[in-house]
Amino acid sequence: MLRRLDRAIADFSQATAAAPKYAAAYDGRGTAYADQGNFDQAIADYTQAAALERAYDVEAPCAVLIAQRALGFKEFK
Repeated sequence: MLRRLDRAIADFSQATAAAPKYAAAYDGRGTAYADQGNFDQAIADYTQAAALERAYDVEAPCAVLIAQRALGFKEFK
């Protein structure tokens, strides 16, 4: 499982480098980070995804809800 998450993070990182305004890549990488327990990085990526969604008037509240979930996980650690 850990190798898959590392690979997902690498792939999403390539996507963010190639298309820095692609919110879904930050959202996906945030999910992989959260699954690893790296909540600080997950929150940073979810926050970036949400900012991009707002900037481009994309209606996708998923990133905000997931960020709230990650914050909840962090509080319990």
